[in-house]
Amino acid sequence: MKLIGLLVFPLLFHEFHGSAEAVGVEQSAEQENINAVLALAKSSLSGNGDKEQVLKNAKILLSEFEGNEQIDSALAELVAGTQKAIKHGDALQQCAASSPEDLFINYADRHARRLEEIVHDFDCMEREFDASDPDFDPDEAANVFTKCRLLVLRNVFSHEMMQAYRKKYEDYILAVHEGKIDKSNTKTTDAKVRDIVQRRGRKRHDIMMPQWLGGEQIAGNAKVLEILRHDKVLGPGMVLNQMGSVIAERGAPAMYWHEDQNYIYTDDSFENSGIGGHDLLPYVANMFVPLLDATIDHGPTEFCVGSSHIAGIPTWPSVMNNTLTEGGSPFNKMQEFADKYDACPPEHWRVPLVGMGDVVIFDYNLIHRGGPNMSQELRSLLYVIYSRGWFRDMNFDNTYSEDEEQTYGFDEWSSGMRYARIDESEVKNTPQASTTLASVEHFAGIREHEQKRGTVEFPFTNINVEGASIFLEGKLLTAIAPKKQWLLTAAIGQELSAHDKDGKVIKTWIIVPDQRQTILCDVVME
Repeated sequence: MKLIGLLVFPLLFHEFHGSAEAVGVEQSAEQENINAVLALAKSSLSGNGDKEQVLKNAKILLSEFEGNEQIDSALAELVAGTQKAIKHGDALQQCAASSPEDLFINYADRHARRLEEIVHDFDCMEREFDASDPDFDPDEAANVFTKCRLLVLRNVFSHEMMQAYRKKYEDYILAVHEGKIDKSNTKTTDAKVRDIVQRRGRKRHDIMMPQWLGGEQIAGNAKVLEILRHDKVLGPGMVLNQMGSVIAERGAPAMYWHEDQNYIYTDDSFENSGIGGHDLLPYVANMFVPLLDATIDHGPTEFCVGSSHIAGIPTWPSVMNNTLTEGGSPFNKMQEFADKYDACPPEHWRVPLVGMGDVVIFDYNLIHRGGPNMSQELRSLLYVIYSRGWFRDMNFDNTYSEDEEQTYGFDEWSSGMRYARIDESEVKNTPQASTTLASVEHFAGIREHEQKRGTVEFPFTNINVEGASIFLEGKLLTAIAPKKQWLLTAAIGQELSAHDKDGKVIKTWIIVPDQRQTILCDVVME
């Protein structure tokens, strides 16, 4: 039983019980009640270990003193007494069943159940917010992000502003691509990064931004900051961690499913300390800002919704057998995620089709990937990473003030940013580009290795297409129902196709050496 985690991390309690406000009674009466609860808690230390008394104490604390500033000391004494009552049968399980948020439940069952339930939650699987709506509620958006660790915001930026930004962005990217500006290590503010262009997979590149493209107009949007500075999200001491751009050339295959950084207390956190999933409030979030109106063929970012519930919880069988007491569907759901970096179960898959002016904000621990770019144009987006002031991102080298109460301007809360040392005049004075951003290939002269011959094995997932069948080189392999996966083996260079119930081709793929989970989905842009 890992109840001691509640003592070390009072944040767990506040996640479920809100802010530390007074309970609405006069101070003297309130103090009498607190003293009474403390006395009840202390009585469980008297040696008899009465499980009924322990249960009563827990119920009083849970129902009467939500968010009270003195709750931590009372809870500490209660836990100490409860530990003496463990030998008295199922007292703690009774307490867990009676608590509104299963705070005292043993092992990882609560995480597995939430992983299972999230696919039926509209907020997490479908909900979007329109930031231009007069009735837009930042508090409600913050609540959805905290619950789902994913938030889709429409119309954050005006289309006119994004068009003007994209023109400057395109001039910069094309100047880098055609070698018209120096991109060596003397042109960065980060001594550890030698080039402003970093390869992020086949036909994918991470590009460091100059300060005139990475400033307040994108990262300092007032509506976004109001959500992120909410107590339940990143808090008032939030800082700007990094900002950059990622591009995917046409033909870029899907990325591996991944989280942006391991759980803060390591991937073995739950096994070692009883802390995992959403036990902690968010501490770092990534915002994607598309620089085109994405279609499914552009390979927009795919999210495995609910995967943040198992952050810090090992999912290999030997561990699951020791951390799950319930059988049935919660256990099966955890097993589905045992190979979480190989495939996302189809019912957890979500791909928001966002366009110019929209953003997607997601938690660092939410598993995601860039989809395959099967369009005829380059896909580009900005990423903006925000975090709590104390967080240190292993992907970057940055330092911030840890004063959570300080209020300061953009230059201060973005002081850890790294930039490309490229002046805007350098770009303006370069000859006109000989190509367009959409048609860029072999970005900055980076060419891929010649494809190796051989076969690859990968999962094929049908999200929602009725009557679909899979063909390889024109030969039927299998019919595949919605919400189902099939493990395929194919030779590199072969053509895979999906057909509808009438035999019409829905989509085709050319198998590549690093072929990954291939997804069939009928998505319509509203």
